[in-house]
Amino acid sequence: MLALALRLHWLCAYSFMLNGMVYLAGLVLGGGWRSFLPRRTDLFDAFKMLRYYLGLPFAKLVRLKWPHPRFNTKYNALQRAAYFSIPVAGSLSVATGWGDS
Repeated sequence: MLALALRLHWLCAYSFMLNGMVYLAGLVLGGGWRSFLPRRTDLFDAFKMLRYYLGLPFAKLVRLKWPHPRFNTKYNALQRAAYFSIPVAGSLSVATGWGDS
């Protein structure tokens, strides 16, 4: 059973790497990588979004208007940080998994 499990593990590992390469190729060829790059104002904008997300449940409880912060970009700062970290985390996952074997 161990040999079968190891084959299944490597099948999933290679499909994970193939999926990551297709994702990165799509980002590069489509030009979407530019919208994921961090910007100078991201730290301040991230605090605004964090304040909004933390205060929203309380505002709903007391039926208070809680306006969403305005941004001129496709993604807000928290989304941009999350989307930027996905290829980094995937690369680290592959590198550490490869180092184990």
